[in-house]
Amino acid sequence: MLAALSMALLQTTFDWSGVSKALGREGTFSDGVYRINFPRADLKVRVGEVEIQPGFGLTTWAAFAPMQGHRGKAVMGMGDFVVTADELPRVQSRLLAANWSITAVHNHLAGEQPQVMYMHFSKIGEAETLAGELRTALAETRTPIAPTMGLSQLLPETHARWQSIQAQLGRKGRENPRVLNLSLPRAEVLKEAGEVLKPSNGGASSVNFQILDAARIAATGDLILLADEVQPVLKALHAAGITVTALHNHMLLDEPRTFHLHFFAAGGDAAIVQGVKEALSRTNLKS
Repeated sequence: MLAALSMALLQTTFDWSGVSKALGREGTFSDGVYRINFPRADLKVRVGEVEIQPGFGLTTWAAFAPMQGHRGKAVMGMGDFVVTADELPRVQSRLLAANWSITAVHNHLAGEQPQVMYMHFSKIGEAETLAGELRTALAETRTPIAPTMGLSQLLPETHARWQSIQAQLGRKGRENPRVLNLSLPRAEVLKEAGEVLKPSNGGASSVNFQILDAARIAATGDLILLADEVQPVLKALHAAGITVTALHNHMLLDEPRTFHLHFFAAGGDAAIVQGVKEALSRTNLKS
């Protein structure tokens, strides 16, 4: 009850309309965080025969979390830019000029055409000011600002398929016509620069599935791991024929120290889901 009241207070205390106006689209308020996603629908990226859907692995996002114990309306802004090779230096320049911290630059995929990079960022400040600075950086990319309209309908057979995968994993996700997104918070309290991270601003692992045809799916993920979980998870994925595409950090001042492991696979539903399930069982997820 107290947590719900506190979250409701944050939502009413902070007026997020200025953030939405500055960034050009509405966001969502969840677990005390205001987040706006920017799927890169402009990009046509392939890994082998798989055309990567924006919601599967090509989404820029920015999240704003009110700072606990701070006077005024200070927020921690965090996020992840999806950029092409030519966009990368321009976006970096804009962020650095506005005194944002760039906390990671890396890949999530392997062998994709064209190449895409992912750049994580953070800064503490007033929400609308941060949003304006991020909009300037976004302008250095070809990221669509206006929300995508006219999404296709979720077919009954797709819903049944997503329901089956969720049942096998014992986790609920967000169902879309071609993509299933799962957010998987860890059991521990995760912090960055002393601030508690919520699932919406970097405190949860993610696993995404994309339909390829009636019998095959693709899977990708970003698993937050402690040091002693890295090798067991890597070995479980490898044993299932799932490729680990990256292993790195996303933050600089995280407590406890965490590592982010990314993977990609395409194949039959059963084998991929079982492999992901085995890997997840070696992490300390919130029940």
